Amino acid sequence: MLSLSMIVRNEQERLGACLDSVKAFTDEMVVVDTGSTDNTIAIAKAAGARVEQLPWPGDFAPARNVALEFVTGDWVLVLDADECLRAEAIPALKALMAQPDVLVINLLRHEQGAAMAPYSSV
Repeated sequence: MLSLSMIVRNEQERLGACLDSVKAFTDEMVVVDTGSTDNTIAIAKAAGARVEQLPWPGDFAPARNVALEFVTGDWVLVLDADECLRAEAIPALKALMAQPDVLVINLLRHEQGAAMAPYSSV
């Protein structure tokens, strides 16, 4: 079983595309909202996600850890709302998940239209 785990806040512009990209691939979508004031929660529910609410703990790490407590899958896909899983990656991911000696799969990121690289020097 594959679960999606996300933390979000005010992501109404991007969340729908993200959830659409994984809906057919995941068995469970869990979206943890950290205080949205827009339509983020309604969009997540309309896409079939279970929504949990968490007051913002002040840092992404504890929020992600709490979000992981809500999922039930043997495998967990962690995405941000501005990320989409490309359909052509799904067969390879399924094949890897079926192998008994595979514990972790790391996905490569491809930035499209980003103003800066995800790992910039300071």
